[in-house]
Amino acid sequence: MADNLFDMLVFVRVVEAGSLSGAARDLRLSLAVVSRKLARLEERLGVRLANRTTRTLTLTEEGARFHARCIRILAEIDDAEMEVTSGLDTATGLLRVTSTFAFGCRWLATLLQEFQAMHPTLHIHLDTSDTVTNIVEGGYDLAVRFGSLADSSLIARQLAPNKRILCRSLVPRTPGTAAKA
Repeated sequence: MADNLFDMLVFVRVVEAGSLSGAARDLRLSLAVVSRKLARLEERLGVRLANRTTRTLTLTEEGARFHARCIRILAEIDDAEMEVTSGLDTATGLLRVTSTFAFGCRWLATLLQEFQAMHPTLHIHLDTSDTVTNIVEGGYDLAVRFGSLADSSLIARQLAPNKRILCRSLVPRTPGTAAKA
């Protein structure tokens, strides 16, 4: 299938350039490759698409009809690719985020507000909870949690180290008093 599409592209470029050598230059291929592609296409279709001389290239009736269809097909492929990739630079829809209460309030709320301002068609729902949350069942797109990941089918990235320090308050003892345990 891919070869068929490339053969169509070569044929369209040959017609647009008006010659095999012009198409070869446009496509950055050798003249021999372009000539073989066109010959293979004509052989596969079982018709002559163009009458070629050293100076001219003219389409046959079949070649003119095939050329018109190829242009439409290649334009449809371009449109499909544009449609699929057009939203890649713009975030849209609903982004569901969960995090612990303290982290969500202190860091995420402001960051998500700024992110939403940059993407006005994006709606963000931040759910803060210190309880264990099933990310998949909750329908979350993003979760910020502390600790190790129990479900290995999820993708985890360390955002920052989370070091814990055990502290104790020392009450100064006055001489002659017993220390309390």
